[in-house]
Amino acid sequence: MFVVSAWAAAPSPPGQLPDDVSPTAELVALNLDPARAGYDGLAHLSLEVHHKTDRFTLHAEGLELGDVVLQVGRKALPMRCEQDGSRLTLVSPKRLRPGPALLTIPFAGTFGTDVGLYKAHDEDQDYVLTQLEADEARTAWPAFDEPRYKIPWTLVVQAPASQTVLSNTAPATRVVDEQGNQHVTFATTAPLSSYLVALAVGPFTSVPLPGGRAGAVWALPGHEADSEALAALIPAHLSFLETWFDRPSPYAKTDLLVVPHFTYGAMENPGLIIGVDRALFAGPGSTPRERSRSSMVTAHELAHFWFGDLVTMYWWDDLWLNEAFADWLAARAERSLHPELGDQANEVVEAFDSLRSDSVDGARPLRTEIDPDHVFETANVGQAYSKGGAVLDVVEAWLGPDVFQEGLRAYVRDHAEGSVTIDDLLTSLSAVSGKDVGRVVRPYVDEPGAPRLDFTRDAGGRWRVSRGRLQQASSAPNPSAPWVIPVHLRFGSANGEGVTDLLVDADTLELPALDGARWVYPTPDGIGYLGWSQPEDAFRALIEDPAQPLTPIERLALVLDLDLLRDLGSIDLAQELSLFQGLATETDPSVGSALVKPWATVWTFRPSGKDAEVGALLRSALRPTLDAVGMEPRADDTARTPALRAELLSLLGLKARDPEVVDWARRTTESVLREPASVDQSLVDTALRIAAENGDDALHARLVAAHAATADPDLKSALSSAFGAVPTERARAHALGLASGAELPFRERMGVLSSVFPDEAQGDELLAWVEDHYDTLIPTVPEPFRIYLAGVGGGCSKERFARARQFFGAPERHLPGVDHVLERVESEVQTCVEQRQRLEPAIQALLDAR
Repeated sequence: MFVVSAWAAAPSPPGQLPDDVSPTAELVALNLDPARAGYDGLAHLSLEVHHKTDRFTLHAEGLELGDVVLQVGRKALPMRCEQDGSRLTLVSPKRLRPGPALLTIPFAGTFGTDVGLYKAHDEDQDYVLTQLEADEARTAWPAFDEPRYKIPWTLVVQAPASQTVLSNTAPATRVVDEQGNQHVTFATTAPLSSYLVALAVGPFTSVPLPGGRAGAVWALPGHEADSEALAALIPAHLSFLETWFDRPSPYAKTDLLVVPHFTYGAMENPGLIIGVDRALFAGPGSTPRERSRSSMVTAHELAHFWFGDLVTMYWWDDLWLNEAFADWLAARAERSLHPELGDQANEVVEAFDSLRSDSVDGARPLRTEIDPDHVFETANVGQAYSKGGAVLDVVEAWLGPDVFQEGLRAYVRDHAEGSVTIDDLLTSLSAVSGKDVGRVVRPYVDEPGAPRLDFTRDAGGRWRVSRGRLQQASSAPNPSAPWVIPVHLRFGSANGEGVTDLLVDADTLELPALDGARWVYPTPDGIGYLGWSQPEDAFRALIEDPAQPLTPIERLALVLDLDLLRDLGSIDLAQELSLFQGLATETDPSVGSALVKPWATVWTFRPSGKDAEVGALLRSALRPTLDAVGMEPRADDTARTPALRAELLSLLGLKARDPEVVDWARRTTESVLREPASVDQSLVDTALRIAAENGDDALHARLVAAHAATADPDLKSALSSAFGAVPTERARAHALGLASGAELPFRERMGVLSSVFPDEAQGDELLAWVEDHYDTLIPTVPEPFRIYLAGVGGGCSKERFARARQFFGAPERHLPGVDHVLERVESEVQTCVEQRQRLEPAIQALLDAR
C-alpha cells in the first residue's frame, strides 16, 4: 500500500519512467553456472496499474527476451515489446484498467566483465556476482531500475551444487537434484531499490562473525586469516551504529563477500556487502594504514544499512544523502572504536581537496542534473563524499551534536523503507532544531562552488567580515555568494582568547565583539567548508601566539587554508613560506605533511632547466624534517608518521634525487624482492618507485617477475607502478604493452601509465599514446570510468587540451558525461597556466636568494 500511494503523490522526474504502472514486488529465477559464458532466467513482476493505459515502460538492456505475458485477473495478455536503448515498452492488445497485474518475462543474458551480473576469474577460479549500482540491474534482468521503486525481491537460483550461492537474505529452501544442481530459494527481502539486490555464485568459504551476530565473511579459499580479522571488526561497528540510531540493524544477517575482482571499493548491498580485497582485507602483518582502511570501508558500508538501504534517495541527484552520511558516520564510528586508527586529519585534508575542486570555473553543484541512462558518468560523485561530509560537520556544529543526532534519528524513523529527497532531511532537522536548516544547507548543495570569508581590520582595530565566492584571483568576478555560513569564531586579544557565534548571511558584517583582536580563527576543530583570510600580521600573530591556542587539527586546517589562498593567488609563495617558518618546530605529522605541500608545488612549477637547482633547494628545505622523522619506522611513530615519511622520501628521492634516499630505496627494494614481509608496508611503494626510476632493464625484469609471483593485491599494485617507472626504452615498451591490454586489472594499468608518463613533461606523449591505442584500450576500461580518460588532456598546456577536446569530443568517440569531464579539465588547465605564470618568477626569486 505504501508503494501504491507514493506513486500517486510523486510525479516522475524528467527522463525517468512514467508512473502509469509501478512494481510492487519482483521474483527473479536464474540458472547460473560460473563455467558458462551466459545465463537464463525468468522475471515475475507484480504490478499496480494506476491509470488506464495500453502500454508501460520498464528497463531491460542487452538481454534476449522470450514471450512476454501480462496476467490480469484470469486473462493472459501477450505483450508486444518495443526496445529503445535500455527502455522496454510493453504494449497490450487491450487497454489496461487500474488494479493489480503479474508480468512474466523470460530472458537470457551474457555475463558482464565489470558491472551488472558479471563473471570474474581469479586465483584459477571462476565466480559470478553482482554490482548493480547505479543503473546496471537492467543489464542483469528486467526491472524498474530506479531507486525510488522500493519493493520486496525474491531470488530463486539454480547453480552447481559444488558452488556457494549468496544473496541479501538467507536461503529459505535448498534442494539438490540428481544432476548435481542446487535449487535455492532465498527469503524475500525487505523493500529494496533494484541497485541494492545482490547475488554471488562461486567457490567461497566463510568465517562466521563472532559474538553471536548472524553473518560471515566470505572469500575465495586461502584467505581465512584475513577473513577472521575482518569478521572481528563487524560486531563492534554494528553495535556502535545501532546505538547511534537507537534502533537495531534493519537486516537479519550481515555477510561480507571479499573478492579480488570488484570494480569499486565495496558495495553496501543490505545483508551481503561485496568488496575488493585490497580495500577490506588487513590481516596479520598489515600496517596501521591498511587496518584503518579496512575498518573505515567496513564502517562506511554498514552505515549504509540505515543511510541508503533503509532510507534511500528518491533519485540520483541526491546521491550525497547516501554517500556523505555513510562517510561522515563511519569516521565517527572509527574514532570511537579505534582511536589509534581513526584520524580526523583525513577528513580535513579531503575537505580542502574538495574546496580546491570547487574553486575552478567549471565546478558543478553537489546536486546536479542526471542522465537516467548514465548515472555515474553525469553525477558529481567525488564531491558527494567529501564535500557532503564537510557540510554535515558544519550543520552538526551549528545545531549541536545531540540535536543533529536526534534530527537524523527522526529522519530515519519517519522514512524507514521509503525513498527521500533533500526536503525530507531538511524537514526532520528543522522540526527537531527549531531552525530553518534549509537556509544553510541548500546553497552548499544546490550552488556550484564554495564560499569564502575575508576578515579585515581597520586602523582603529575594528573588524568586519566580507562574504564572497572561492575562486582564482584571475577569474571573472562572480558577485553571487548565497551561502549562509554558521561560524563559531575564536579570536585572540590582549585579554586572552574569546569566542563568538556568527551567522554570516550578508555580504558584509561588522564585528564589534572583536574590537582590538590580534587574530581570528573561524574553523575551530577544523570544521568549516570555506576558504578564509585575514591580514598577514594577524595570520602571523595566530601562528606565533606563545599560548599555542590551536590544536593539531586546527593547525592543519590553518596550513591548508594558507596553501589554498596561495593556489588562488590571494597570497604569494614567499608570504606562505614566511608564515610557515612560524611552524618550524611542528611535531604533528599531519601538519608536517601539509607543510610539505608548498615544496611539491615548487617542484611542479619550477622554471625550465632548473631541475638541479630546485632539487638542491628541496634538499635544503626538507632533509632536516626527514632526518627528524627517519627513513625507517620508529617506536615513537604515530598513525600519521608513515604518510609524512613517504611524502618526504618521494619528494627527495623522485624529484630532488637525494643520493642517500636513492641508496636507501635500492637497498629497500632488494629486501622487498627477496622477502616482502621484511619491509614495513608503508615504505614499499615509495622505495620501489624511487629505485625503479633509477633502475635498468634487469630491475624491470625482476619487478615483473615479482609481480607475477605474488598474490598480495597491494604489493601487486606497487610492483606494477614500479616496473612502469623504469626509464629504459625496452622497459617502457614492455610496460606500455601491458597497459594497452587486459592482462592487468584496470587500476594497475592506469598506475603503469602514470609511471611511464609521470609529470607535465610527458603530457603530450601520454595524450598521443592514448590517441593511438584508444580503440583497443577503451573496451578494457570499466564503462563508468571511460570518460575519465579525457583527463589526459590536463596539465599546463592549452594546446594539449585543445587537442584532447577535439579527440574525445569527436562524434565517433563521444561518451555520455565526457563533456563534464572536459569542462572541468579545461578549467584546471587554465588554473595551472595561471599558477605557472605567478609561481615561476617566485620560485626563481627563491633560487636567486640562496
